[in-house]
Amino acid sequence: MSTSCSFPFSHTPSQNEYYHLSSFRGAPHKIIDGKEHYFVPRPLYIPTDIPTSYRKKIKKIRFISLEDLKKWKQLEYKEIPDILSDKTSDLFYIFEIPSVAICRDTANSIIYYVAGCAPHKDTLFYFIAVFPDKYRNIFEAALRLASDEGIGGRRHTRGWGAFEIIEKNIITPLNEVEVFKNLFKSETTGPWLLISPYIPTNEEIERIDENCYYRVSTYRSFVYPTNTLKPDIRFIQEGSILSFKPEGKEVVVESEEFVIKGSALSVPTNWGCSV
Repeated sequence: MSTSCSFPFSHTPSQNEYYHLSSFRGAPHKIIDGKEHYFVPRPLYIPTDIPTSYRKKIKKIRFISLEDLKKWKQLEYKEIPDILSDKTSDLFYIFEIPSVAICRDTANSIIYYVAGCAPHKDTLFYFIAVFPDKYRNIFEAALRLASDEGIGGRRHTRGWGAFEIIEKNIITPLNEVEVFKNLFKSETTGPWLLISPYIPTNEEIERIDENCYYRVSTYRSFVYPTNTLKPDIRFIQEGSILSFKPEGKEVVVESEEFVIKGSALSVPTNWGCSV
């Protein structure tokens, strides 16, 4: 989730104490046939044996379940229709709402429609957060504030981005969730799937090679609640596959006293050393 705590700049936690957060937007969670399914961004790597007719369809998928991630590298032809149609087809729906604008020349009303995407009622969201225990209360307070305010750029203009916290599960240790407990075992291997935006260090840039599948995006945002515009920052996008476990870095803008997070949060695919 893209919410972080606000610290006085002179007391910003050290590198080892920073929050590490996965992306809230890329983590649906749904109960299907009585079983919990956690989704992650679809890997940018697509197995080479996939027929061309299916490759274009697979590229349109935004999320896959952790169960499908385990077998993604050895994905078989017969399993593709299940991934395309079963678990992810009904996570979200498209809606349209009417809006009115006033023509500056004639003062006439102009009706237009705005389309949006929303999760179905039984679609939940989760994200992974890594932080010291001493910040738990602050972290919970930040979540409740985000729940009251909403998230995203249109939370005030249109009321979008509102969400409700499931109180009993507001923070659940990963070792209490079976699928994650198995995923982060000590013998886990790469490559690694990014589940958060990532700014590589200079040393890590040198390690990005032909075994990495990634996409670079430019992010721009404001320092809330001011009108101060943060500098454009290029991140490696969620869903990227890296042959090494990424660490990343923070960008400190001392003139404005804020930190842009670029430390990576990733999950091991256990596919083997390379793709």
